[in-house]
Amino acid sequence: MCLALPVAYVLRSSVASLLFIVVITWYACEVGYFNYPYSHSPHYWILLLLILPFYYLEFIRKNLKNNFFYFHSWLLVLSLTICLGLFADQAEETILIAYMSLFSAFILMSQLKTFETGRVLTNAFLVVGSLGIIALLLALSFDWYWDELSDGSLNAVFGHQESIVSIVLILICAGLLLLLLKSKKWNDINSKSYAFIIFVILFFVGLSSPGVSQLLINLLILILAIHTIRDGAHRNHLGILNYGLLILTALITCRFFDTDFSFVVRGLLFITIGIGFFAANYYMIKKRKKQV
Repeated sequence: MCLALPVAYVLRSSVASLLFIVVITWYACEVGYFNYPYSHSPHYWILLLLILPFYYLEFIRKNLKNNFFYFHSWLLVLSLTICLGLFADQAEETILIAYMSLFSAFILMSQLKTFETGRVLTNAFLVVGSLGIIALLLALSFDWYWDELSDGSLNAVFGHQESIVSIVLILICAGLLLLLLKSKKWNDINSKSYAFIIFVILFFVGLSSPGVSQLLINLLILILAIHTIRDGAHRNHLGILNYGLLILTALITCRFFDTDFSFVVRGLLFITIGIGFFAANYYMIKKRKKQV
């Protein structure tokens, strides 16, 4: 990879840069995950930093948003998401703070003019950030994480490399949020951008009251689902509307695994969700026809 790196810069080859990101990600997984705990992959982060100037010089500085820009954004976001777990070592509970901060940073970056795109699917920062936050919150809505967290002391959780990475990412999120607040009002910013702040608060609450944090996580998912549905209806966007309905469906499905609802009640709930999907989409389509 050190020998291949100059090819991207000398020939200004986007393909070479994309292959470079793919291979160093594979290398990090091979060394850091598949051979753990016998080996580590610090070289991945050095190699990633060496290719980032290409992304900046070829796309960000020129404000060039072509297919290669979208491909680079997707690969960089996925590579960071996959390899952030390499920092998990002695305090695995804290790495979730880092992941929540990383996904919040993605969503904050997606709202900057530099990374904004015309379509949702071309904005890797928005898609991965949003899906990552919802997936993490759904996983945290179960009691496994909070039980493990309450068993450890505060000193055992902090003081490791996971904590350092989490603090760095929180500071990055705070800087991006302040940057956005200069041009937008706080309520105009994507609601998931504040996930890192809320989760840090719930993390400290969970150290002493895990049940309270678990309950608040479920309420947070419900609020995000309702807000997404409302946002989709307001924008007249079927994709966002159905995404909000899917979040609500996923939350209800998760609760079926740790509740004692009868099969009749579960069946009725799923039927109700199906009716809700149909009614919401029918309302949106009818609204579009009236506007035409």
